[in-house]
Amino acid sequence: MISKVWYYIWCNKRVIPFFWILVSFAWSVNGQELKVFTEHNYYTEEPEAGVVIILSSGVVGKIERVELEFNGYQRGEMLSVRSGINICMIPIIDLEPGKNEMLCRLVKKNGESTEVVFFVEKLVPKYNEVKINRLTGGLIVDNEPFFPFGFYCYSPVQPTLAEEEVVNGFNMMSPYQRIQDATLNERRAYMDRCAALGMKVHFNLLSVAGGGGVKSGRPGELTMDEKKALLVKEILEFRDHPALLAWYMSDEPVGQGIPPEPLEEMYNLIRNLDPYHPVTMVFMTPSKARDYADAMDIVMADPYPVPTYPVTDVERVTKRLKKEFLYSKPVFMVPQAFGGAEWWRREPTAGEIRSMTYQAIVEGATGIQYFVRHGLNFFPKSVVAWNTCSDMAHEIAEISPELIMGNVVGKVKSLSSGIRVRAVKYRNHLTIVAVNVKNKPVPLKIQLDKSYSAKFARLVFGDRKVKIKGRVISDMIDGFGSRVYKIPVNKENPDKAEYHAENMYYNSGFEEFHSPGVATGSYARFHGDRGGTYFLDSRVSFEGEHSIRMVTPEAGKGPGLSFYPFQAKPGYSVTISVMAKAKR
Repeated sequence: MISKVWYYIWCNKRVIPFFWILVSFAWSVNGQELKVFTEHNYYTEEPEAGVVIILSSGVVGKIERVELEFNGYQRGEMLSVRSGINICMIPIIDLEPGKNEMLCRLVKKNGESTEVVFFVEKLVPKYNEVKINRLTGGLIVDNEPFFPFGFYCYSPVQPTLAEEEVVNGFNMMSPYQRIQDATLNERRAYMDRCAALGMKVHFNLLSVAGGGGVKSGRPGELTMDEKKALLVKEILEFRDHPALLAWYMSDEPVGQGIPPEPLEEMYNLIRNLDPYHPVTMVFMTPSKARDYADAMDIVMADPYPVPTYPVTDVERVTKRLKKEFLYSKPVFMVPQAFGGAEWWRREPTAGEIRSMTYQAIVEGATGIQYFVRHGLNFFPKSVVAWNTCSDMAHEIAEISPELIMGNVVGKVKSLSSGIRVRAVKYRNHLTIVAVNVKNKPVPLKIQLDKSYSAKFARLVFGDRKVKIKGRVISDMIDGFGSRVYKIPVNKENPDKAEYHAENMYYNSGFEEFHSPGVATGSYARFHGDRGGTYFLDSRVSFEGEHSIRMVTPEAGKGPGLSFYPFQAKPGYSVTISVMAKAKR
């Protein structure tokens, strides 16, 4: 008999990789018929880089081939292209450190050609690098897709806030703070705790970089030279920290009357000191965000519509930013989780927060940061509403590979008024995300195209199957509700190990779950640290599509798991094996 259970363990250890590669992208000056950029904004240990080549429909029929050259030698070639997105993989492991010039040549059938020069820069890496997938707008952390799902909070950070919220599924926090020498130890303390818990920090530099926000100080308190000195000191202090995700530079600059130019200066200063972490900016006037494009890597927006405006403001703003910054900058959204003061008469309900969050997801946002969390029930005051945010943190974690690495399928349509859908194909499933923007339950109908012939769709977070008739998914959806369906498109995934026919362990690949984040057939034990976690992880697996990610904040005080027992028969030998890996 064979008994196996697969899981992996994340430990907080530092290992220095070998190199990283930063690849800029360029645009054709010849009628926009050719756009070229790398899939990731930089690479580290990957032997190949994906070069994205986007062609207009009018030029595809005229093309004979696409060539990629480096130092006069061909590095890649495409003989068959289509309109829209094409990806050519090129070897990069042999590139020398420094600035490497590459050439993309579009050779037409009439002998003419269009050329675009772009640069590949290879430098010494850092272990805590954060990459951007330009094609999808997703982040890559520890070589895995990472969907930031977190919140703003206040300073000093409440001592137990990080551990309270990491077990609720949140993987990122962003404390408002004033950068001062006197409070440096406070910042070190919460950064260290977040690192131990496996939580990332969207680090706030507002008071010394771009202004705005809460507790950033009054304009004019410091001179520009004083701000720069503090900024440099802060970047040098935390740029190597394992908890660092990104630098939050400016909060609503248009509303403060800050023009782009001084922010561009601060942005360049930050990037020169730390090219490994993106710089972010949030806008209350998204129509002006394009003016600040050269001062940020990630664009954020904070529409707070409740109760004065429709919740679809979130959908509208996300759609606009995704269109304006397509293939150049990720879009993060800041859903409203507060109310009762100023001109917001009340907080959003749990349903409104769910709808606003999933509207952002459906329109392509790749990060969520609620404003604001101050536990236990100060912001938001409604525990029910915050519990819904926690529910969604677990849900989005489960489908994060699809949202960050999946291919959008445009032929899946909603047939119901008020229902928005997004469909992505990833590995062996089609995943469909639906959200109701109306506060009333309605029959939900989603039309699949003729390439899908499945008879059932699995309601991922509803623990049931839904029939598909005439390539239409028919279900009900509650007011401001959301649904996530999965439909198999391949019988098997050849990249994963096969389940052994004689495996006696129940749910050895962790495919069965009835509540998001929790593997069926396991029993947990507490060993001393309230922030230790043991969540399902859909990004890494050995067999099937899941593993269990265990985080031990302090040696000997992490969670313990035992698995459902099996019965061994007398006279038979038993092999018990574990597949495990540690975070480097």
